[in-house]
Amino acid sequence: MFSLLRIRERLVQPEAILFAAFVMGLGLHFGLRVTQWTGILFLLAGLIKIIDRRSLFDSVNPPRIGYLLLPIYFVVCAASLIHRSPDFSWLERGWTLVFFPLMLMALQDRLPSVYRGFLKGFVAGALLVALVNLIIATARSIRVVDGELVFDSTAWGGVPFLHSIDHYGNFYFSEYYSYFLHPTYAALLTTASAAAVLILNPFGWRKRLQVAVIVFHVLVVGLLSSRAGVIGMGASLLVLVFASGNLLTATVRYVLLGISIIAIVIFALHPRVQEVLTGNAFNNPRIASWKAAVNCIEKRWIFGYGLDRAQEQLNEQYRRHGNEENLMYEYNAHNQLLETWLGTGITGALILLYIFFYGFRKTILNRDIFGAVVMLNLLIHFTFESMLHRYHGLIFLALFYPLVVVGSSVAASSRK
Repeated sequence: MFSLLRIRERLVQPEAILFAAFVMGLGLHFGLRVTQWTGILFLLAGLIKIIDRRSLFDSVNPPRIGYLLLPIYFVVCAASLIHRSPDFSWLERGWTLVFFPLMLMALQDRLPSVYRGFLKGFVAGALLVALVNLIIATARSIRVVDGELVFDSTAWGGVPFLHSIDHYGNFYFSEYYSYFLHPTYAALLTTASAAAVLILNPFGWRKRLQVAVIVFHVLVVGLLSSRAGVIGMGASLLVLVFASGNLLTATVRYVLLGISIIAIVIFALHPRVQEVLTGNAFNNPRIASWKAAVNCIEKRWIFGYGLDRAQEQLNEQYRRHGNEENLMYEYNAHNQLLETWLGTGITGALILLYIFFYGFRKTILNRDIFGAVVMLNLLIHFTFESMLHRYHGLIFLALFYPLVVVGSSVAASSRK
């Protein structure tokens, strides 16, 4: 009994929570198992706090609704799976939308430690995984020719250097550059890490080192070849330049402004962007996905088809309109609002919109630049991708929304 009591006490100590949060932030870049195991510790700690007569529904600050929005969204999504032949596989991923917000709510008095530890692990993980990816990509690109080592980035399907620069690093090391995560999700994490380094500086680095790390993050997003990531990084840098107040020196502002302008110009020259600008994007796979989703929504816009049946409806539209590539690879809606509306109907779509409205409103009222950057990047990525279709998108939203957007005021007060 004595040993159990000691374990129980240590689970809720700030040091234990800090360590678990650090490991979770670090592991988020590498895969799922680390976040699952550290999540168990948060679960135990949260349950202990609840058992100690610290109910989830005690008064909390900030307002409770911020913690409950994601669980409400989960309930609506789960309800859409109730029909004659349901497929509950989404629940295996979607549970994070309930678990993390409620556990963070239970650990309200430990939130500063969680926030601080998570950000340190998150930034460290972004840098570490970027270096590992670079080493792996370089190793794959080295070949032995006539007894000599030759570097060739096209060895794994990459493109020549000048061609990649014209496409903002697009596929210089091929689409397999991101070894651990899908490039789109890796780009989202990298941009959030860059914002954390510049705004919150969790490790207390000097300005020159901060700028160097930011530039490295920008290059990594380019190598990841994610167009949504490039837009997110460019938009984030512009927000930091014009909304950071006295946080940045004039030199840093000019550097960030220059990087963002270069990134935007190069991105504007991308062939697919030119297709949209010139009106020749009719056969673009993403445009075809959007049109197919809208056609499906028009038929059942109130109740939707169910998350597990959404892809079937899209495939039928692809087949009807001759979108062979979309049908072959079974592309989803490539837009989270359309994907949600298609699966859950107008109720889920309205809840998702309110999640963003509340998040932006909260960060603006708190003058929280980091939270605003996170929400901006979520909005950009949700516009071009069905981010909650995969586990990494779900866990990013489940962790960052309650921790950064809702809990930012508590964590900020701890740093004063």
